[in-house]
Amino acid sequence: MYLNVAPVQGEIILFLFLCVADTHGYLPDEHLNVDFQPDALLLLGDLKYSIKNVLRCFPDVPAFGVAGNHDLEEPFAGLPVVNLHGRAVIWNGIKLAGLGGCLRYKPCSFSWLFWEHEYEKLLAEMPRADLIISHCAPFGCWQEPPQGGDRIYHDAHEGSRSLRDYIVNTRPELVIHGHLHQRGLSAIGDTSVRAVYGVEIVKFPPG
Repeated sequence: MYLNVAPVQGEIILFLFLCVADTHGYLPDEHLNVDFQPDALLLLGDLKYSIKNVLRCFPDVPAFGVAGNHDLEEPFAGLPVVNLHGRAVIWNGIKLAGLGGCLRYKPCSFSWLFWEHEYEKLLAEMPRADLIISHCAPFGCWQEPPQGGDRIYHDAHEGSRSLRDYIVNTRPELVIHGHLHQRGLSAIGDTSVRAVYGVEIVKFPPG
C-alpha cells in the first residue's frame, strides 16, 4: 500500500526537486543557494551531518530520503524526512519510492550493504512508482563491473541488477541515484536515469 503524504488537489505540471548525494558531511551553505523554493528535497544517501544543514536551509520544504552505504542505521532519526527505503508514498499526485544502501562490496557490519538477492526480495514487494530515488545505481547504466573470477563480493560501484529489472518491469518515469560520485543522464527503456553528486536541481516530469 501507498502511504498518502499531504496530497493536494489539482494537476501540477512541473516539480523542481533539490537533490543531494554523497556530501559525506561537507556541505557549505553557499552550495545550497538557489533563487527559488524547491518543491521537495530528495536526499540520496551518504550525507551524514550535512542532512541537518539541508533541512535548516529549507525548513518548510518536504523532504524524502534513502540511506547511503556509509550512513548510520537510522540516518533520519528525529528529523522531518520520510525514509523511502523499500516503501512508496504519494505526494502531490506523484508516486515516490526508494532504495537505500548499495550492494555488499566488503565484509563488514555496515547496516546499508545488501546482497543482490536481498534487493530482489525487497523490490518484489515494492509497488510501482513514478519516481524512484536510490543510493545504488541500476546495473549497466554507467560502467561494467569486473567479470568472471571467484569474486565473493560485488564491485564497490556495481549497479543492482534487481533494481534494473524492477525498472524494466514497472517503467517509472525517472530514477535518481547517488553513490558513484559522478553526474550524468542515462536511460533504461523509456525511464530516465539521473546520477547526482553534490547538490543538483532535477525536474519532474523529466522530459
